[in-house]
Amino acid sequence: TPSELAFRLERRMSVLTTNVVDAPARHRDLRTAIAWSYGLLPEREQAVFRRLSVLVGHFTIADAVAVAGADAAEAVESLLDKSLLRRAADDGDVARFALLVSLREFAAEQLAEVGEEEVTRDRHAHGVAGRSAAWEATFGSAAETAAMDEVPRVRADLRAALDRARAHPEPDDALWLAAILGWDGYFRGLLVDAVVVLDVLAEDLRSVSEALR
Repeated sequence: TPSELAFRLERRMSVLTTNVVDAPARHRDLRTAIAWSYGLLPEREQAVFRRLSVLVGHFTIADAVAVAGADAAEAVESLLDKSLLRRAADDGDVARFALLVSLREFAAEQLAEVGEEEVTRDRHAHGVAGRSAAWEATFGSAAETAAMDEVPRVRADLRAALDRARAHPEPDDALWLAAILGWDGYFRGLLVDAVVVLDVLAEDLRSVSEALR
């Protein structure tokens, strides 16, 4: 029924399940199918696939390399061929890719299981913060418009990186991330978004200041 399907959609991995007894085991549910495909990957591609799970939105080859290592470009091509990654869009000469939500959830589970989650999320947050600092440096120059046009494409990653920087705390990273998200809200005329981000950062900075007293 619709209500039963809605309940199961909250648990994506069990939605595509069949009770057909003669179906191959790898086809009986979504998690098993993904795990089967993952198990066929060479070890290096498994590592790249796991690490790509920290990228929330559409990402470029450069983004993949930043979180998964120098040979991620080759792995991305292979993962595309194996339908474990999809091509999301092209932005001029820049191709963008994405993981389906269910695949990202599985990859994130594997990332945690092998003990790589903390370092990979830190790498992601620090990298996005570095980009934010570079964008902020363009303000008042001819490059400002191009920089702020890029922000909406990575807004989900900016927010995820800010959450990470606040949780572990990295004040410098959090400052750059909050600044760009605040400016993004301002430029889009959504001052409420900007104020919320900056209020959160102000509270964090107050906490750090009190801890240093």
